[in-house]
Amino acid sequence: MRKKRKLLTWDRQPGFLCDWHLCGWFDSGLQHNPEPNLFDPKVSDRWTEDHLLPWGGCAQIRDVPKPGKQIGLAADWTLLPLAGHPTLSLLGLREAFPSWEATMRERDPDAWHKLYYALAVVESPAEHDAALVFSGWDGCRLWVNGALAFEEHSYHHPIVDHERIPVRLTQGLNTFLFQLDRDGVVARLEIPGDPAALETLRSVAAGTPPELRAIGAFAPMTRYALGLKVKRAFKGSTKEDLAKWQKGFGAFYRKCLGPAPVYPKKRPAPQLVSEEKLDGYTRRRFHLACEGGGLIPAWVLAPDAARFNGRSMAIAHGHENPLRTVGVVPASGPRIASGKQTHNYAEQMARHGFFTVMINERAFGERRDCFGSADPCNVAHMKALAMGLTLPRLHIADLHLLYDFACTFPEVDRNRIGLSGLSGGGTLTYVAGAFDERFKAVGVFCGLIRYEDYAASNGGCGMQTIPGLYPTVDVGEVLSLIAPRPLLLGQGRLDSGFPITRFKSMAEDARKAYRAAGVEDRLQVSVFELAHQYDPEISAEFFTKWL
Repeated sequence: MRKKRKLLTWDRQPGFLCDWHLCGWFDSGLQHNPEPNLFDPKVSDRWTEDHLLPWGGCAQIRDVPKPGKQIGLAADWTLLPLAGHPTLSLLGLREAFPSWEATMRERDPDAWHKLYYALAVVESPAEHDAALVFSGWDGCRLWVNGALAFEEHSYHHPIVDHERIPVRLTQGLNTFLFQLDRDGVVARLEIPGDPAALETLRSVAAGTPPELRAIGAFAPMTRYALGLKVKRAFKGSTKEDLAKWQKGFGAFYRKCLGPAPVYPKKRPAPQLVSEEKLDGYTRRRFHLACEGGGLIPAWVLAPDAARFNGRSMAIAHGHENPLRTVGVVPASGPRIASGKQTHNYAEQMARHGFFTVMINERAFGERRDCFGSADPCNVAHMKALAMGLTLPRLHIADLHLLYDFACTFPEVDRNRIGLSGLSGGGTLTYVAGAFDERFKAVGVFCGLIRYEDYAASNGGCGMQTIPGLYPTVDVGEVLSLIAPRPLLLGQGRLDSGFPITRFKSMAEDARKAYRAAGVEDRLQVSVFELAHQYDPEISAEFFTKWL
């Protein structure tokens, strides 16, 4: 049985391949690398073998092969259709299809020593010069209409819009055969000379799709989430329109965030714990008092007088060891092969001349006093909700403590303090930047993802999700509350967790507000050739200009 449908559109971007036919698994002969860097070559002895010879070989796959031939661990071709999100994920689709859950019990795509094939078939009514934009996990081999068109085998997740190759679409069926050895692939077609022609292409699904999960918690919730639409997007075009919209939405936003924690009227003064004179700056550690008699580790990185540029920065770190961010301990684990060091971005901002302050955020580093297997960020969020609070609002309260503390230093001008962060810290940056105007410029790095992803893709964590916000509004609307203050949206093109497609659409949401305010130049959108990383040079240039 064959079915045809339009290619998948995801966040205003059309053309994603969406009906995948899978065959495998086969031995890959991997030579294991225990600590690979991102994009290091991956060596598998059997990677270049043609494992599809029972079906005539990879070059002969010009349609979905008919069932009936099996060898070893190889199974007949299994159809897995996508809905909502365009990334094929073997593990993720267990949620949608019970039969696939049973299949994956005997297979582990994280074992690295097996490979499989994923085939998409697209019907075109005419010939076209097109392009395929794609990425596999970990890399891929790719045949387009039977011809080997691409090969890259290294250590990285699927990265939206990573690779791009020209393809010639023929009239009739066109095949895109990927050889993979990890969890999935994402791919889309473009027709640059005739973008409207994408609407004429059809994804071909051969066979019977698995039955959707009816009984469960997450699968029905995911399907429900995919049907939600933002209700109060900004649609105006003038300063007056924006001011009216911000007033109404701003009140709703603060209501969703909930109340601040109640501090004692008299709190202990900040305590200096340590001080080090380093190359170009002095690093001090303080303890600040918070609710419940707790202490917050805070760092002050004060540039030498000759280097200080008169500007100050508050840094919100991501899901990482904050000691690395301020340069106390070196980075560890895989890094992008470019070798550019960005892990110590708070320290680097101090070396750029900014008076830099940062706190150890809740549930991370020394403030991680949750010792079970659960994500401590989510545990902290549940504890906050049980007390009528929210974790994002608690983080904002901590940043306000940091801001007030920074203002006690004679070097700091409260009218020249910016806020910036990476990943979860990037999310916290725009959440706090939208709350009030104390931070005069805001820089978000690799922290933009939609609430649909939180709801439908098991993404996000307690510090990133504000209860009740969506679907009234989404992240683009929160960014719009920051206007007309300067806003930097930075994104690593090679970031697999925060897709570039999402980033671009939310940047456009924010641009509408800045255009209406007449200050479009205050919105800087920067895409750089890094992965999930902070770019200190881009940040320093932006904050030097606007603070």
